[in-house]
Amino acid sequence: MSAEGVMSSIEFQMSLLLFVALAGYLLASRINQSAVIGEILVGLIVGPSVLGLVTYTDFVSSIAHLGAIILLFVIGFEFNIREIFNIRYGFIAGFGVIIPWIGGYATALLFHFDTQGAFFVGTALTATSIAITANVLREINQLQSKAAKAIIGAAVIDDVLSLLALAITEDVVSGSFTIEGIVLVFVKAIGFMVLFGLLGVSVISTFLMKLDHSRIAEKFPEFVFITAMMIAFLYAMVADLVGLSGIVGAFLAGVSMESVGLRRSKDLKEGAEYLQIIFASIFFV
Repeated sequence: MSAEGVMSSIEFQMSLLLFVALAGYLLASRINQSAVIGEILVGLIVGPSVLGLVTYTDFVSSIAHLGAIILLFVIGFEFNIREIFNIRYGFIAGFGVIIPWIGGYATALLFHFDTQGAFFVGTALTATSIAITANVLREINQLQSKAAKAIIGAAVIDDVLSLLALAITEDVVSGSFTIEGIVLVFVKAIGFMVLFGLLGVSVISTFLMKLDHSRIAEKFPEFVFITAMMIAFLYAMVADLVGLSGIVGAFLAGVSMESVGLRRSKDLKEGAEYLQIIFASIFFV
């Protein structure tokens, strides 16, 4: 194999990405920051912005996407389904969308953007990075705190509201704005969260515990874990289909399995955490 072939091989890219992730950990320990901060900083240095050692290929993009989904699946195990639909978090998320949207729009106009461009600038600022926030809270062992519950709960609702903001902006700019269209987007997003949340808590969690007592689980302790990961990716796919972020679907899957207790099978959260360590590191890089 030629040197160019080696450099472009999946094995080399995975090795390089994990080497960079390790460098991020070392940097984080030196500057006394979260590993996430170190990985992001090192990623900026080795990426196209500075050294150009790692490029954002389809392979890297796919691995990073897997990392985000697995990370939020793991985070979901720390939450109860009732905490996701807390009305107070809805108010927090509402302010977290409206203020950046209006502020971004006004600021863009101040810098002489046209009205359409200003609308999209405001919409872009409504998005949140739930994966980074969740991982930092997990690292400092604060996921069970009230503040963390509010932050993550509001961020999940924020994803729905940001989707609405994008739909409104697209319709206003294209001149096709209708109340019915916006209501449809909202109903699909909320309907997915309510329906799949209830389905997970009442059906899927029970199914996994029954599967744990089956002969196949007794013979193959990893069988239930593979089933759970399949469901997590299925939730992520459906979330994408209704216009939400796939990581919201994965998070909802984790929340749905929070109460699952297994006796014969490998622990779901522990298994997912091992996957998350590898793939989420690449995501942050």
